[in-house]
Amino acid sequence: MGDWIKENKSEAGLIFVTFLIAVVIYLFGSKKSGIYSEHKEFYDGAASAVTSLKGKKPFPNTDNVNDFEVALAADRVVVEALQTKLLAFRPEELKTITPSDFIDKLNAQRTELVGALDANQIEFPGEDFHMGFERYTSAPPRDGATGYLDYQLDALSALYNNLVKVGPSALVNVYRKQLPIETGPSMDAKAKADLPKTSGRRTRSRTRPSARAESAGPPFYRLPLELTFKSNEPAARRFIAAVTSDPKYYFVIRSLRIQNEKRDKAPKKDDVEFDKAPVTGAGGDEFSNSFETDLIPEDDPASESEGDPVPEAEELAPEPADDSEEEGERVLGQVLGAEEVFVFLQLDLILFKGQEDAKLP
Repeated sequence: MGDWIKENKSEAGLIFVTFLIAVVIYLFGSKKSGIYSEHKEFYDGAASAVTSLKGKKPFPNTDNVNDFEVALAADRVVVEALQTKLLAFRPEELKTITPSDFIDKLNAQRTELVGALDANQIEFPGEDFHMGFERYTSAPPRDGATGYLDYQLDALSALYNNLVKVGPSALVNVYRKQLPIETGPSMDAKAKADLPKTSGRRTRSRTRPSARAESAGPPFYRLPLELTFKSNEPAARRFIAAVTSDPKYYFVIRSLRIQNEKRDKAPKKDDVEFDKAPVTGAGGDEFSNSFETDLIPEDDPASESEGDPVPEAEELAPEPADDSEEEGERVLGQVLGAEEVFVFLQLDLILFKGQEDAKLP
């Protein structure tokens, strides 16, 4: 091979140059092929996006974009007006009081409420009832939680007063769920803990700003409460109406359950005894001919000539009602709704965040 190269130097050089040119062409072509594939992929994606946009209504051209921005501005005005109305339920400030002052206020409002319950002969759980704040009968609250607890105490006092006004027969049970700040550093502690966890790898975030705002939590705090009472149906309706229309506190009914007082011993239709209708007509004939004269015109001469003139009917005074309640009527009253009901409510007292903490995107 070496001898051939020495004897044919020009041919060997031509072969070597041709090989180098082939390698360069291959490398150049491979690079350009990668560039082409990349641009082809970008083009396919752009073409797919354009095709998708063409299928949308309205199509995002300049005129439609301007119309969309006008509609968005109008919606923003509506949302801001709603935000202003809802922020009217937020107190000007959450007064931070000392734990001892909160305990004194709780005892004072409990004494007032118990007096109102006793005065209206409304049953309640007794000495163990502390308006849902039973845990603070043995230990004071944390300093950072008193502002929220004080606001909740005032709202629950208004709720109980509305219940006393409608006149139920019993306040069966009250359960107040602990707030995050009672055991954690802030009201947002639980909301942050519930956010989805991310992996340890550093990845580029593609989350939209609106999605990031949603992950920060809703623009309000929920202060849950469960309430059970017994009353008649009209009183229950009046209380529910009072809860949903309170002018100072924004309550939301998340769940409602109504159960008859005698659920396992409901009256049957056979237990009802109806009064028998009085028998009319002579000789006990239920089909008397009293309706025959009603078919004869008043000016018919035959009716005047035949028989004696019919005297005008005397107005009969109604008989006095019997004050004694019959057993059948009482059972019928239960069937028609005179029986009392147990009402279970799951409520959320909504405390809206300040406008600076709940900015619109």
